[in-house]
Amino acid sequence: MADSIHLLRALGLAIALGLTAISGAPSAAETVTLKVGYGPGGGFDTAARFVAEHLGAHLPGHPEVAVQNVDGAGSLKLARMLAGTEPKDGSVIGLINPSLVIATVTDPGLTGFDANSLNWIGSLSASPTVCLVGKASAIASVDEFLGGEFLLGASGKASSSYVMAALVKNSLHARFRLVTGFKGSAEINLAIERGEIEGWCGTSLTSYHATGAERTMRLIGRLDFSTSGETADLPALLDRIADGVDRDAAGLVIGYLAFQLPLVLPAGTPPDIVDTHRRAFDAMIADPAFVEAALRRDIRLSPKNGASVEAIVRGLTDASPAIVARAAELIR
Repeated sequence: MADSIHLLRALGLAIALGLTAISGAPSAAETVTLKVGYGPGGGFDTAARFVAEHLGAHLPGHPEVAVQNVDGAGSLKLARMLAGTEPKDGSVIGLINPSLVIATVTDPGLTGFDANSLNWIGSLSASPTVCLVGKASAIASVDEFLGGEFLLGASGKASSSYVMAALVKNSLHARFRLVTGFKGSAEINLAIERGEIEGWCGTSLTSYHATGAERTMRLIGRLDFSTSGETADLPALLDRIADGVDRDAAGLVIGYLAFQLPLVLPAGTPPDIVDTHRRAFDAMIADPAFVEAALRRDIRLSPKNGASVEAIVRGLTDASPAIVARAAELIR
């Protein structure tokens, strides 16, 4: 009789383990937490909450996706968590600023992690990044922007708001000064509206439209070397860089623009879970309901899958030492 009981228990355990393996339990949590590296109200937060409405429908078990804000140092705080202590079972996804990839190359002592250790699920946007000022600002041209003495806002030194402004300042000898410490674009925009600072650089055109910033802000110029129909009439600040080495270094700095609003899983996440989340991301961005919702909210999608983002990141981190050294000087 005892042997029969032990046999039944063993069979029950085997069945339970088998069902767990089939269902992929680590990826079928009742709730997945999408952590975003900025405070509420800005472009990253807006994107995270939009993704949270749609991603769960494409994950095993259709979990609820809950957004959690983890602001700090331009999302560097969250990136370090994802590189170290966050669960590796698919229950936590991060949305970080991709400019951190550049910081891991130009200032590894600041960031403290390897961008290639993170598991890139995909990215939502590849739109140009811009500099802007408040609508009440007297600054009306690129020349006035570069030649004026005023304050621009930024968050941490690894954030796009700092990196892009520093790139403009150092490569084009601009006279503005940077004020850091803001938790994100919502705080920066509020400071502009209060007249405490003049503007900022580093927001994507996607975030600019999605957050309704055009109601209170005005675009000054874009930070890229290409022209799309959407930005054809917007001055290209970096086209003013004459030195060839500086242009190459600036090209490295803006390389992250190809994969904005990226979703990542923590370092050390098993490959099968990474594959599951990548497939869910691909299904989400192909879902007509997702695409239609993005259009309604003026969220301008130009997504890339996880493998493409991973390849871009590896290419940026393999840049030549000479270009990396000059890039580090330009964004200091």
